[in-house]
Amino acid sequence: ELLQTRYSGRRWLYARPKVIASDFAEKARQTGVAVEEAVVYETVCLAAETEADIAPDAVLIFTSPSAAQCYRSRYPLRETQTVVVIGHTTASALQGYKVYRAEEPTVVSCVLLAKQLAKEPL
Repeated sequence: ELLQTRYSGRRWLYARPKVIASDFAEKARQTGVAVEEAVVYETVCLAAETEADIAPDAVLIFTSPSAAQCYRSRYPLRETQTVVVIGHTTASALQGYKVYRAEEPTVVSCVLLAKQLAKEPL
């Protein structure tokens, strides 16, 4: 909406990952905004040299569906762990798990929620 109302008539470049989590560009095009896309990065799950010791009562923050998938490919997601996600799309990548969604889709909002949940018994 912001692009359409404040910047209509301009061309936009959506520098994006190889795998996208939303249909932003398509929605923008449907409203008449000229959007070109360029893939500028790809999320890859790197194999760590050592395993991390993740506490069974850890508070985990996921800021993208690919981050959640990478984590789950290496570590079990336990019911005793608290999971904070940045938004709806990341939450949908963790269907079947109880997740807490940040009030705003920002890392800062995720951290604030995680700190709050860490102090409260679940």
